[in-house]
Amino acid sequence: MKQSITVTEMVTFLNQVLELDPIAISELFEHGEPCNEAAVDMVVTSAENTIRPLGLINGMFWEDGDTIGAIARVVEDDGTISRFEETRPR
Repeated sequence: MKQSITVTEMVTFLNQVLELDPIAISELFEHGEPCNEAAVDMVVTSAENTIRPLGLINGMFWEDGDTIGAIARVVEDDGTISRFEETRPR
């Protein structure tokens, strides 16, 4: 079992899965659930304190001083995700 993963490895993995089923992944990553304040401190949430899968993933890579998550999704006009990408310079 892998003990650690880099942001680059996670982006590569997400894009590989996205390529296999873009509709399912797009729908999954759009889904969110309201969360309490304790969870807000652990994950990257939206303005309305909603946890989404990408926020959970970004929470793993969060560092003090960050203002955005390490990974972003690029969403097309039809609502599907076309790719995931790193937001920080390498």
